[in-house]
Amino acid sequence: MWKKKSLPKVPIEIEGRKRHLLLDWQAMATFEVHTGKPILDPATLQGMTVRDTLVLFWACLRHYDETLPSEWVVHLLERIDESKVEEIGKTLGELWQKTMAYLIGITG
Repeated sequence: MWKKKSLPKVPIEIEGRKRHLLLDWQAMATFEVHTGKPILDPATLQGMTVRDTLVLFWACLRHYDETLPSEWVVHLLERIDESKVEEIGKTLGELWQKTMAYLIGITG
């Protein structure tokens, strides 16, 4: 059975604060609604645009605050350096892989 507490979280430091990205059902649905792309399809991850990355990052942070506006992510990325943006992309990829492995483990 799906248990939110059991889902993998991946840590990331954002502006000096440690956060955890979480790809739960709500984050998956948010991504799909805002991009029109299926999050469970590996091809989606491989073909992500900058906008897709922004949406996924935002969706995976919303477990802290569901009212977090998407514009916050855009403003954040404008303030941080390019290497941090690359780290966010890698962290999202790691989170996706861990979440898919978890889902396969509980359904397989």
